[in-house]
Amino acid sequence: MLYNIKFSPTGGTAKVSDHLAKYLNMEKRDVDLMKESPKLEFSKNGLIIFAAPVYSGRIPQIAKDYIKTLSGKGAKAVSLAVYGNRDYDNALLEMNEALEEGGFEVIGSGAFVSKHSIITSIASKRPDENDLKDIEKFGDNILELFAKGIKLNPPEVKGSGPFEEIKPGSKIDCNEDCIFCGDCVEVCPVGVIPEDEPNTTMDGCIMCMACREICPVDARGLEPERYEATKARLDELTKEHRPNEMYYATVK
Repeated sequence: MLYNIKFSPTGGTAKVSDHLAKYLNMEKRDVDLMKESPKLEFSKNGLIIFAAPVYSGRIPQIAKDYIKTLSGKGAKAVSLAVYGNRDYDNALLEMNEALEEGGFEVIGSGAFVSKHSIITSIASKRPDENDLKDIEKFGDNILELFAKGIKLNPPEVKGSGPFEEIKPGSKIDCNEDCIFCGDCVEVCPVGVIPEDEPNTTMDGCIMCMACREICPVDARGLEPERYEATKARLDELTKEHRPNEMYYATVK
């Protein structure tokens, strides 16, 4: 059984993990952490994909906290960090350490580029056809490693720890166009949009942009001055077409 576990507030991470899961062509269960957080246990013969977006070089605390609820029992794991063409920094290492602490054996890790969640003009067409081919090549290698059925050395990914708990800082803005429909309340993964005041955002926002993605009138996002300042800062860092990077476990 393959478990495709993903945290994908704006859909980019799901595009990567879903394509890999489909390509692996195994009996599977999809677990969308935006909709459910089931307590799962595994066996040493199992395989999971764990996919999360990269926020400022880290994986979201909510995704890391979910890993802590899992009991891997030696199951094989594939980690996917999906980022908006700047860098993934420590995200893969952080994810792999969390998975290994949870009893999983990581056999492959991939850092794949997708549309930037805040400045959506950055990498707006990714994952593209070439990215999908990379995912499929990655999948071929994962299948080969999984079929070995032996203990492997974990992939050596870039990054450095230790990792401090992420403390949310900035919050999403909401303008006067809000129609109080409440869609954002339902989709917010950390529950910081009040049901009785959906045009506000409380402390604890993780800037995942799920509320902006679902808003029917584009009322949510960064206010124009913040948006332009963020875009100017990121444009210089994202002009290069970043390649996807893949890492694999090795035979002991």
